[in-house]
This record gives sequence, structure tokens and C-alpha cells, in this order.
Amino acid sequence: MSYKEAAQLLHECSSKYGFYASTEKSDNYKRVWSRDGVITGLAALLTEDEKLIDTFKRTLDTLLDYQGRQGEIASNIEPEKGEVSYGITSGRVDATIWYVIGCVRYYKKTKDSEFLLKPYPGMRMAISLLECWEFNRRDFIYVPESGDWADEIPRRGYLLYDQALYYSAIDEFIDVKTEMSENYQYLEEKRKRLREKIRTNFWPQDPKQEYVYHKPTFDRLRKDKPFFLESFSVNSYRFDAFGNILCMMLDISSKEQSKKIVEYISEISSNRMVPSFYPVISQENAEWKDLSERYSFSFKNKPHMLHNGGLWPMINGFYVSALCKIGEKNLASHYLNLLTEANKAENWGFYEYLHGKENTPAGVSRMAWSAAGQIFAIKSYETICK
Repeated sequence: MSYKEAAQLLHECSSKYGFYASTEKSDNYKRVWSRDGVITGLAALLTEDEKLIDTFKRTLDTLLDYQGRQGEIASNIEPEKGEVSYGITSGRVDATIWYVIGCVRYYKKTKDSEFLLKPYPGMRMAISLLECWEFNRRDFIYVPESGDWADEIPRRGYLLYDQALYYSAIDEFIDVKTEMSENYQYLEEKRKRLREKIRTNFWPQDPKQEYVYHKPTFDRLRKDKPFFLESFSVNSYRFDAFGNILCMMLDISSKEQSKKIVEYISEISSNRMVPSFYPVISQENAEWKDLSERYSFSFKNKPHMLHNGGLWPMINGFYVSALCKIGEKNLASHYLNLLTEANKAENWGFYEYLHGKENTPAGVSRMAWSAAGQIFAIKSYETICK
């Protein structure tokens, strides 16, 4: 039943322009988003449903239509009005990264060579722009305030989530360059370096001098934490669930590191889904003033809400996939059940997130990527764990 309901919501979020983030018109959710659209599209590829797969193609086409002159991909688009946003206080770095990943994954699934020829120049521009955003040509992208999916919490710099995505985009793009008979040696060397630099600097315990990004920062961060740090910057010890899960899925983390991440998540989740970030920022914390003044429409990041410790079905769908990948069958089943109960709330409301403490639905309902999380989890469990 949960798969049927999830796939149905993807159909409801489909339009001639691609996937809308939600069927709800709240704020700017009924738009084509790069991040939401690609994540939803990746789930569509798993359904084998030709209509949904075609909607993913239309999503990518719409994003290409509004690509900026330097290669930047829009955060979100209202195509009927021709309205486009590349970000508010700053550009969305992950929008461009997700686009590259989406194009390659679509091509790999469909083998549609005609499709590939259309976005390929734009993909090359996007990869070139991402490298420019390193600023110092040392492999890590510098992310500005509000520069990725967690745009309403105070963070910037060398963020784990974005580096892991960057690694994935390079890895995927290498496959396409091979298809186009282009030399990929430069990107292959960068891919290998980036993987080692993430492993070394975001889990700063045993330094490999060749890959230490900045030794004073590395030395200050060198504490015994059982996860990849949210950011490679001074005093950054918060747990970023999405970033760590991506590291598990992309083989950036070692088996031992993945084991420690799983154990840590079990400790902090308390028989609930994985919180987006942990610990939460409360009024007693120095970051509270900055957090409370950072929002687009209204302040939503109270403790255990939204990015401040909310429980996101989309992220937890990725987590079930990661657990299947590393052979944690029982835990995968456990979190799949939690995810299903979350999405099932209020007659399959597929809410944006659940309150991290009260475990109640919150945010916008009928979210496409919450349904996508359900599909990721079910398909991974059926394919790998059964």
C-alpha cells in the first residue's frame, strides 16, 4: 500500500514542466525545483513507470531552459509565469550539483543518446562553475550562507553535504565523458583526491598529511566523534544526517566509519526517524539569535522543527537505502516501518517533516520528495535486503 500511495503522489505532482515539489500552493512549493525535482526524479526511475520517467525528463528540460550564463541551475522555477529564483540571500550551490547528477542518472536509465546531446554542454558548464566555486582550486566547494537545502540555519563554508554531492556529480559526469569519448583523466584525479580529502578532513582523527586541507583547522577539530562533521571549520561538531548518509551511500565512508555512524544514529534517534541535524539549536545556544533571524517567509526553525532537528521522510528514505547497502537488514526494516508510519500520517499526508520530539506531522503536506523517500526505501529493501 505505501508504494502505491507514494507513486500516486508523484503522478499528482507531475506537470508538463516536470515535478512540482508539492501539490500544495503554500509559499513557493508548487514550482519545479532542481533539488526536489531531481530527488523525486531519481525515485521515478526506480518505479519503471514511463509517465513518471518522462516527467523527470521534462523536469531536467525545464531546468536547462533556465540555466544561467555561467552554468548555474535555478533553485526553483514557476514556468507558467516565467519566474525563476537562483536563491534569495545567495545562490543555491546544491541546485547545480543535483542537476548534473539527475541528467546522468536519467541517461544511464534510459540510454537516450538524443537526450544526452541536449544538456551535455550545460553539464560541462555546470561542472566548470562548480570548480570555480572552490575559489582556491583545492577541491572543496565554498558554500555561502543559505547556499544549500538547509537554507534557514546558520552555516557556511566547506559543508559536508555539498562536498559529498560534488564528489557524486564528478563521479557521474566521468561516465558521461567516457560516453562522449572525451578525456576524463583530470576529473578522475580530482574525484580520487576529493574522496580522500572528505574522509580525512571531515573525520579528523588520523591525519594523512597529503590530504589535510588546513592543518591548524584540522588540529583544532581533531576530536573523537563517531561521524563526519557537518563542516570543516573551527568548532563544527554538529551531526548532519544527510551529509553522513550520502557518505555511506557513495562509498566515501569506510566500513568502520559507516558502522560508527549507524551506531550513533541509533543512539540519538530514540526509536524515531533520524533527525536532520543534531543537537538542536535552542535559545540557550549562541547560534540562536542568528538562527531566529534567518528565514524566507516566516520563522520555522524552532527546536526540533524543520532544519533544526526535524525528522524528514526524504532523508530517512536515503537512510534505509544506505542501511541496505551496508547489510544492516534489521535496521533497514525498522526505519522503513518508521518512515511508512510518518508518511501515512493524516491519511497519507506525506508531510515535509515530523516534529523531532513530539513525532507529529509538520511543514507542508503532499511533498513529492517525501514520497520519493518512501520509494527509495521500499525499492532498496526489496532489491537488496529480501
